[in-house]
Amino acid sequence: LQAYFQEKGSYRVIFTGIPKVGKYDYLNNNSPYAVLIDSVIELGLKDVTIDVDIRNINFIDGFLERGIFSSDDKPNNTGLVFNFIFPENKITTIEQFAFSRCYCIEELVIPDSVITIEGYTFFNSPYLKKVTFGKGLKTIEAYLAFANCKSLEEVILNEGLTTIGISAFLGCSAIKQITIPDSVTSVENMVFSGCPNLTTIIYYGDSPDKIKCGSGIFENSPNVKTLIVPNAINENDERWKTFLGGNFTDIRRQ
Repeated sequence: LQAYFQEKGSYRVIFTGIPKVGKYDYLNNNSPYAVLIDSVIELGLKDVTIDVDIRNINFIDGFLERGIFSSDDKPNNTGLVFNFIFPENKITTIEQFAFSRCYCIEELVIPDSVITIEGYTFFNSPYLKKVTFGKGLKTIEAYLAFANCKSLEEVILNEGLTTIGISAFLGCSAIKQITIPDSVTSVENMVFSGCPNLTTIIYYGDSPDKIKCGSGIFENSPNVKTLIVPNAINENDERWKTFLGGNFTDIRRQ
C-alpha cells in the first residue's frame, strides 16, 4: 500500500487467486475484507480512499462467493473508503452476505455480467450511498439484499430487472426516490418497508396491473405519496392510487 502510494499517488490493493468455496469459509471475521481492514488500521491509515481491485480473482463458475467481502461488525471510525473495481465479464451471481456489514463502501458499480444478486448480499452496509446496477441484472432475490443500508439515498433499478425479492430495501431510511423499470413483473413482500423518507416512486410501465405484488410493500413508509408514470396509458386510472398496495395522492406523468 505504502509503496504503491509513493509511486502512483493513490492506494490500491489487488486480489488474485481462487476463492474458497465452503459455505462458511468467509464468515466470522475470516474474509479478505476483514483482513484488509485490519492491515490498513495497523498501518495507521485514516481518511483515505483505497481502490480494491478484484479483477484478477478467478471467480469459479461466475460466483462472487458467499461472505467474501463481509465483515463481522467492524465499525468504520477511521474514515476509510474502499472503492471496489469489478471485472467486466467474470461474475454472474453475487452470493449471500458477499458485502454484508461492509463498513467502508460508499458506492458500487455492479458489472453488466451480473444476473442475480442473492439475499443478504449488502445487508447492513451502513455507509453505502449509491449503487449502479448493471444492464444484465434480472433478479434481486429474497431476503434483505440491501436491508438496513441506512445511507442509501436513491435507487434506480435497471431495465431488464424482473424480480425484487422480499424485504430487499427494508430499513433503508435515507432513500427518497425509487425508479422501477417496465421490465419488473414481481415485487415481493415488504420490499420498501421501513423507509420513512421515501416519498416518490417513478414507474416506467404503462399499466398499474403489470406487476405481481406481495403484501406490505410500503409498510412503515408513511410518506410515499407521489407516483410518476411517464408511460402510463391513462394516468387518471383509479388503480394507480393503490399501485403496489400504496396510497398515492399525487399521480402524474412527470
